[in-house]
Amino acid sequence: NYVSIPVYSLIKSAGPVTMALIEEYYLPHLSPSRVPLNNTMYICFFMIFLGSAITAFDYVFITTTGVFWTAINLFSSIAYLLYMKYIIQKHGNVKKELGQFGVTFYNNLLSIPIFLVGMVLANESDHFERGPWTESTPFINQLAYVAL
Repeated sequence: NYVSIPVYSLIKSAGPVTMALIEEYYLPHLSPSRVPLNNTMYICFFMIFLGSAITAFDYVFITTTGVFWTAINLFSSIAYLLYMKYIIQKHGNVKKELGQFGVTFYNNLLSIPIFLVGMVLANESDHFERGPWTESTPFINQLAYVAL
């Protein structure tokens, strides 16, 4: 328990706002067909923050570690999304070749080794070995159905 959920939501709501501002002022060439920010959008950004702040008002629980890791999560997500926009713009036919879900599929596929290394380093492999798939045949059947 490093950060309460409403505070986490407040910090995470800064993601789309920060991304829009970075695209507007620092990287306008990434999305040439985008709509420039206007006053209505700024009001919406303010309302996002206000709603999250009102929600978090009574449930404020913050530690330095929690804010640090939430901020790392926020900025790494923004950097990842900006990088993906850059790659898609640079190689414009990527979306056409891979289809609607192809980019997401390959991004998730490439993240598996990272999660496996993290799992081993954090000594979480015993949780993986005792998962629901080891005891439950219906779970394995559902997993196979979804995979097909």
